[in-house]
Amino acid sequence: MPSEFLSEALGLQGFSVVAMRISDRGLELELEREEACYVCSRCGQYHLSYYDRHKIRPQDLRISGRNVYLHLWRYRVYCSCCQKVVSEHIPYVRASARMTCRLEEALHEECEDTPVQTVARRYNLAWATVRDVDLRILREKVARQSLDGIRWIGVDEVAHEKGHKYLTIVTDLERGKVVRILEERKAKSLAAFFKELGKERCAQIECVVIDMWRPYRKAIRRHLKKALIIVDKFHVVAKVHEALDRVRKDEQARLPEDERRQLKGSRWLLLHTIQTTLNKERLPTLIDLLEANKTLAKGYILKEEFRAWYGMEPASGENNEAFMERVKHALRKWYRHVRESQLEPFLKVLQTIKNWRGPILNHFLTGLSNGLSEGINNVIKTLKRRAYGYRNKEYFTLKIYQKVGLI
Repeated sequence: MPSEFLSEALGLQGFSVVAMRISDRGLELELEREEACYVCSRCGQYHLSYYDRHKIRPQDLRISGRNVYLHLWRYRVYCSCCQKVVSEHIPYVRASARMTCRLEEALHEECEDTPVQTVARRYNLAWATVRDVDLRILREKVARQSLDGIRWIGVDEVAHEKGHKYLTIVTDLERGKVVRILEERKAKSLAAFFKELGKERCAQIECVVIDMWRPYRKAIRRHLKKALIIVDKFHVVAKVHEALDRVRKDEQARLPEDERRQLKGSRWLLLHTIQTTLNKERLPTLIDLLEANKTLAKGYILKEEFRAWYGMEPASGENNEAFMERVKHALRKWYRHVRESQLEPFLKVLQTIKNWRGPILNHFLTGLSNGLSEGINNVIKTLKRRAYGYRNKEYFTLKIYQKVGLI
């Protein structure tokens, strides 16, 4: 391959290939600059003379399956503007870097969907080297992102490690992106985010969706005076599902062995919606189960009634005030049915719902929820499965940003 063609193909402006050879490592290319001109890496001033120089051998993008290594001089200049000796700026190779900028960018792009160790083997690099390149670029990208214009946020937690170790996830519900991943599940974690936002941006936040976690509510009330607090509907429904499942377990423990068999394996049949049961053609099985156990039938009816309550919508021409009165009336009716059932698990849930009644009802004013958090959880599980190199918690956090967040 003629050196002129190779120089043009490489696209390294200001340098030409003057020699090449194939070694055990790959393709070795000797570069020579076309003009004796050196740019200060601090202030950008041009210089025609240099102080000293040293040879660098950065790795470049592969050619025909071979690793490519560039051999060139990096100069230092005495900059009269900076009043010190500084390294020159080479746009293709960062200072002290062992590879070109475009190879770093290629590694970063491959690491988005490929395990670090696999990328490292492909380029004959240490996995720590590849991870550090990806980590640096991710840091730079996150640092460039703005937190301006956030109006609706969701706050949820995700399990990070065994032993009840959690991360607090803050999402921009309007844009569908994670904006912050915070340590632990505490009020101080959320408070630190609000302090980062500052008073002006905090004042612009209109709604915050949370689960029923008091530390979150405490931090929100302290820093977001005007924001409407909304309890995520999926967390509330999950509490009711837990109550029904507790009833099932209690019944299963109470019944004799021959009657107990009918309840085994019925958990998802009870927790699924009626529509799902119909789609799976299991309605006859459900009817037989509920007819055989009246206690379980009471719990199932309460669960379905509550799900129907959460599905209420304004009637045609109905104003917000009238709609909210109808919602409150339906909730009071459900309260009465729970008390009449005398099912202990549902009575406990009833008290929890009463304690959070205002934020739960606020859902009907906006329709907002933390449904995005389920998708985030799936992303985190996928990242954990290829977590080699993510033992660094910061790196793991940045990878979440890359998939579902700021980047």
